[in-house]
Amino acid sequence: KNCTHAYYFYGLQHDAKKTGVSRDRVHSALCAEGVPFLSKCYENLHLFPMYQKKIAYGRNGFPWSLRSDRDFDYSKGTCTVAERLNDDSFMGIFMCGSNYTHEEVFSIVNAFQKVYDNLDEL
Repeated sequence: KNCTHAYYFYGLQHDAKKTGVSRDRVHSALCAEGVPFLSKCYENLHLFPMYQKKIAYGRNGFPWSLRSDRDFDYSKGTCTVAERLNDDSFMGIFMCGSNYTHEEVFSIVNAFQKVYDNLDEL
């Protein structure tokens, strides 16, 4: 009581090997059931332009320019586990998208239960 959450994103992992259904199909079904602010990806930080261009402050490559003896590689393929998670199994709900009521939370839970109870129909 008298407290609020500080969560930004509630991340979930869908295992297509165990369920026999792709993350994308489950995501579509959950959206059809009205789950709000559901995303099937979350950009990997190492792929952000700041890391790709190695420019965070100013134009001289700071802070990477501090270590001229080292080459930093942030190309796709350097964080294989995080990239596979993002590409194949991640789903998440933006917690900042709404100040969820108890009824909305129960509705979201019921939608997940309905979809996962009926995977054979997807």
